[in-house]
Amino acid sequence: MAYAQDSRQYINYFSAGGEVCLPVTVKHSRGEFTFYENNYRIDGPIDYVEAWDCEGRKILDTTPKSNSGYSSDTSVPKVYTYVFTTLYPQSSTSLSESTGYESSGGYDSSYSTSSGWDNLANAIKEGMKYDDPAYPNFTFQTGVSRVHGEFIRGKACLGGMTGYVLYGGIGRDWLFNPKNEQYIGTDAKKLGWHVGLGWYGGDLTGESATGEFALMMDYADTPLVEGGSLNLWLEGTWYFGAEGHFGAFGGLGYSWGNLNDEDHPKFNFIFELGLAYRIF
Repeated sequence: MAYAQDSRQYINYFSAGGEVCLPVTVKHSRGEFTFYENNYRIDGPIDYVEAWDCEGRKILDTTPKSNSGYSSDTSVPKVYTYVFTTLYPQSSTSLSESTGYESSGGYDSSYSTSSGWDNLANAIKEGMKYDDPAYPNFTFQTGVSRVHGEFIRGKACLGGMTGYVLYGGIGRDWLFNPKNEQYIGTDAKKLGWHVGLGWYGGDLTGESATGEFALMMDYADTPLVEGGSLNLWLEGTWYFGAEGHFGAFGGLGYSWGNLNDEDHPKFNFIFELGLAYRIF
């Protein structure tokens, strides 16, 4: 991801050799293409690559063989060179198996949901190998939330173009007047708290990035319901200005609460809005 203060050009060259035959089909973070001759060029940041040769055999070596290195001079392009030479063993995933389509073009209903999660995990691991001047970072957030109340939070993004999120915070509720009265207002007996983890990925469209999107999960002792809750979020963070330190965030998600009573769980739509400051 090209962060707001790093507006340089990203250039990627793709070639094949050894036991890999042309044409080669490449799936990457911004789409898919097939190249028929070596030194094929694609511009823009790429956070992961999967590739198959002319016979549909999956290629093993999909990380860059070389790159131009990191420079603080944003006028200098970052150049990555991919050279595919090695195949997975014959028992490995073929192109049709990976995409979920049979060779005839029909959808293969045996394609499992677990493969989608595996692909997500692999994409995150691949993206962590690519340096980004904005990551890793630590962000201080303050905002309002239907499940966390009015809160403060620390959030760490650990990785490169993609990576893992760890976060936690405390809060009380003055605005939404939920059910769990011991956490509400200035006379509350307790502070609500939450702690969670997740995965993030930045703007991978080739334009200058202004933040990240994150899929996050947390446990909370919350003003919303008694008995605690498990919460699943999709959060977006956007930073302002050339340095990209001040920003705003928003999230939408769903909560499964009242965990102490298995027979009467409470499900709630949840949201949050707030301001952020990226400390480093």
